[in-house]
Amino acid sequence: MKKFENLIDSEGSVEGKINKIDIIKERNIKIAIIKIAKDQEIVPHPENYAVFFFIIQGSAIFTTGNGTYKIIKNKAIYYDPNEIRGIKPLEDSILLGIQIFD
Repeated sequence: MKKFENLIDSEGSVEGKINKIDIIKERNIKIAIIKIAKDQEIVPHPENYAVFFFIIQGSAIFTTGNGTYKIIKNKAIYYDPNEIRGIKPLEDSILLGIQIFD
């Protein structure tokens, strides 16, 4: 059993950079809080694992192989393995990211 508190306020600031806070790192799954400032971007790229992003705070444009989608607070997006993925925040944002490995 692991107990977690103050995950959103725990480390770092959103301002000016991307800050990834790993919560759980296991063989088949990684869970992290990602804080990303408005002026930052994760450029579109493929990855060999599936990933789920849930917007805790803020909003962002998510790029996929099929176009772009605006995702806002309390909404989520899922990428299959090898799918193109990118994130461009519309404001300082906090995401929950879950990577799923085969």
